[in-house]
Amino acid sequence: MKKMIAAGAALSVLALPGCGSGNGSSTQSSSATTPAPAASTSTTTVQAAPVDKCPNPLAITDPTFAAAVASVQLPEGARVTAGRLSKDSNHPGMQAAAVDICDPSIKSADDLRPIATQYAKALKTSPLSNSLFAVYVASYFMENGKVAGEVKVKDPDFQAHLWNGKPSPSAEIKTWTVLTE
Repeated sequence: MKKMIAAGAALSVLALPGCGSGNGSSTQSSSATTPAPAASTSTTTVQAAPVDKCPNPLAITDPTFAAAVASVQLPEGARVTAGRLSKDSNHPGMQAAAVDICDPSIKSADDLRPIATQYAKALKTSPLSNSLFAVYVASYFMENGKVAGEVKVKDPDFQAHLWNGKPSPSAEIKTWTVLTE
């Protein structure tokens, strides 16, 4: 019985709210919810983005990826909508990581870059780090059943970047290539 409870608790940490805009190349689809806070005397409540503006969530199937995504604190009103790991024949043995969030307040790549940097830092310190060749972060929401407000950035050379605040936080922010704005 204790094993069943522990397994259920572990799985609940991996369930993240999400959804993504598929590009047909993903091998694992996923989404994430923020894990339950540790017991403490005070907790912070994060408001979810308006449900009518966010796509339905998908589950992140890779537990290591799910943990890295869940470790990033999003701004109030934002939530993870999907996460994917995908392979590319030009990078044998490597994979790309993509994280989609729903945050209607993000209007430009400059708004998304600080959040994307948090994901890059979380992935750089995760066990997945050595297997990632690129990281994508996108923010979008839904209006009238269609994707709206899409902003997407990419670190096309994840292995070459430290993602540890060096040479400077401002230099890290500039690392991102804007794909959609």
